[in-house]
This record gives sequence, C-alpha cells and structure tokens, in this order.
Amino acid sequence: MSTPSSAPDGGPLVDPGEPGRRLLPEGTGESVLASLRAAGPALLLFVAVRLFTVATLAALYHGSFTQVLHHLAVHWDAGWYMDVARHGYDRTLHTTLVHGHVHRPNIAFFPLYPALIRLTHTVLGGVVPWGACGLLVAGGSALVAAWGIHAASAVNVASL
Repeated sequence: MSTPSSAPDGGPLVDPGEPGRRLLPEGTGESVLASLRAAGPALLLFVAVRLFTVATLAALYHGSFTQVLHHLAVHWDAGWYMDVARHGYDRTLHTTLVHGHVHRPNIAFFPLYPALIRLTHTVLGGVVPWGACGLLVAGGSALVAAWGIHAASAVNVASL
C-alpha cells in the first residue's frame, strides 16, 4: 500500500499510486489559513469570554482555582467520560450491586470524547492529569466548533 507524499511543488499531498492526483484540492492550505485569519478576532473574543467565565466561577466558588478546574473536569457527566477514558467501557450492560454500591454501566456515553482524552493524555506523556486533559479536549473542541460556525456563517453571509 502506498503512502501519500508532499507534492513536488510543496503543495498538498499527492497519491503516489496515481501521479498528479492530489488528495486535497489545490489551494486548501491557503483557504484554511485565510479562514483562520478572518476568524481570529472572533476566536480571541470567544477565548476571552471562556476565560472570564472560569474566572467568575473561581471567584464565586469557595476554594482555589485548581479546585474549580477539578470540579469542572470530574463532576456531572465528565466523571463518566473520565472513567471511560481511563478504564474503557464496562463489560456488563446491567445495573449491579458492587460492595454495597449501585453500579450503572457506562455504555451510554459516546466514545469520541473519551478517546480524545486518552489520546491527549498519552501524547502529553501521562504527566498531565486526566481531568486537565479532558478540559484541554473540551476547550479545543469548543474552539474548533466556534471556528466552524464562523466559517459557515461567513459563507452564508457572502452568498446573500
């Protein structure tokens, strides 16, 4: 099986099995960078609002900033996702009683987010706590989603 390589002109990847056939349309890199440049101010505002929200939570929460981040990273459904990221899915589909506690299976949670948390934890060498990896994935995903919304709205506005 052949692997993609860069184009002779340094452009997007080409398929070595079919010389001259690009895997990405010509100019893709430039259009992505142009989109990112156009979205830059909106993305900076988005990040500022997110940081303001976390700072406000820290000010209202009776504890340290680290405790606020821990609370965001492991409470509510985040605890379930952390469990899936760390230990994988349960092998049973039934609610069971384990050491006097009701144990519910975690099969209901979609695997992409825990897989990204596990990947982030692995890439960062395991030195960053699981909760921090979850917050990094959530923040990065939110930033990509905001960029996508900006790009989609820019296309729609341009077509008016």
